[in-house]
Amino acid sequence: MGLSTKEMEILREGGASGLDDTADINKVAYDLGREVLEREWHRILQDALDEDGAALLLGISRETLRERIHSQQLQLYKTVSQTGSWIFPRWQFSKGDLIPHLETLLGALSLEAHPVTVCRFMITENQDLEGDTTDCRYTPSAWLVRGYDPAPVIVQAKDL
Repeated sequence: MGLSTKEMEILREGGASGLDDTADINKVAYDLGREVLEREWHRILQDALDEDGAALLLGISRETLRERIHSQQLQLYKTVSQTGSWIFPRWQFSKGDLIPHLETLLGALSLEAHPVTVCRFMITENQDLEGDTTDCRYTPSAWLVRGYDPAPVIVQAKDL
């Protein structure tokens, strides 16, 4: 069973090639998904802070940052860049400090959660995080910065 004409149009608009009646649809979907993840990962890398940037933002030395990371006194969400150095996604910082409840949030995350998944979760508006009015939804990061109850974010983070 092949793709419909509309499905083929959508895939072509997204950059897919090799679409014909004999194309391996699973491979096409896999390749498209991989391309999307690679683009997101590239954006995360571009926007993230390196050790110097994180230390500067927090008002501490790079050495102090490293000591705190390794001693667990200061928990930051970190991942390794393509060059092998630590990077720190920006969603966890606000007004020269860490977002409220970051340590609890990090404790709820699975060690297997992919960095793109975590970053996507933290910066995407969430329908379960409504402000004072139903037409105002927040990202988990913004929700925590605004001082709302962290419980809904923590519960959702456990499922990542």
